[in-house]
Amino acid sequence: MTDPTLELWKTWVALSLRLHGIDAEPELQVRAARTLARLAPMASSLAVATTPQFDIHAVEQAHE
Repeated sequence: MTDPTLELWKTWVALSLRLHGIDAEPELQVRAARTLARLAPMASSLAVATTPQFDIHAVEQAHE
């Protein structure tokens, strides 16, 4: 069974390469998609863990 996340990354890789005029072999595109699919959850977790919480109350008070 094919991972639906991988299919999305394969599409993203293909479109990105086409946008930048890069001609890459399909096997290379699949390897890039697999790498991105594997790294994306880690990058997302890291971003959440290192991003400071935003306090909306200060913004709300400034507009009162």
